[in-house]
Amino acid sequence: MLWRLRADLRGGTVDEVRHRLALRFIAVTFFLLAGYVIVEGVGDLLTSAAPDTSPVGIALTGASIVVMPVLARAKRRAGRAMGSRLVVADAAETRLCAWLSVSTFAGLVAFAIVGWTWIDAVAGFVIAGFAVNEGREAWQGEVVCDD
Repeated sequence: MLWRLRADLRGGTVDEVRHRLALRFIAVTFFLLAGYVIVEGVGDLLTSAAPDTSPVGIALTGASIVVMPVLARAKRRAGRAMGSRLVVADAAETRLCAWLSVSTFAGLVAFAIVGWTWIDAVAGFVIAGFAVNEGREAWQGEVVCDD
């Protein structure tokens, strides 16, 4: 992303090879995130692992629910203004982080209230599906800047 932003700031042309490479790197991070969430979720379901809860953890997760969507919108707006699929893809990753925060928060609250240990893992599987889709789009360069 730095190469792209540096080229825009200097008024130069964007190196499409590097741009494509960076998009693919973002795609790989989506795939890795999906894999991690699935592996952790399966492990948690098999062991009935209870989430570690703390007031600080719940507060930080709640703050993330507020901050991450604002940051994702700002990145998307900037990416669209620049016509940069790369920045739009990064905004999608930030949006996914916001959803992971919502999932984590819901899991912590559900565990605290009714003792459900499985809800966070199930929500994580849904989010992993979105991550794979976003990764596929980034890999193929289908990230849309103007929708």
